[in-house]
Amino acid sequence: MVKDFQGGDDTNASFYAGLLVSAFAVAEACTAMIWGTISDQYGRKPIILVGLAGTALSSLVFGFATNLWVALAARVIGGLLNGNVAVMQTMVAEMCTRPEFEPKA
Repeated sequence: MVKDFQGGDDTNASFYAGLLVSAFAVAEACTAMIWGTISDQYGRKPIILVGLAGTALSSLVFGFATNLWVALAARVIGGLLNGNVAVMQTMVAEMCTRPEFEPKA
């Protein structure tokens, strides 16, 4: 996919592939605390649904991307809208009723 964006040239393909992969993680790390705060106010389930919808939409845009910048924007938007990891970890920890299992949750 990255080679197609570069016109078949693979000299910098690994750099751009790494940029696409890391864009999601960086954007997610920047908004994880914000999604946690929002989930405290509005509930866990709506935030998980927003995260799933955002990930689905960004994956769709990423799949149909015709150039590198659209693909990068899709990955960043997907990361910004993905608050699932921190919220789900909190949900699992809240469901755990036995204190000896709380560190594992």
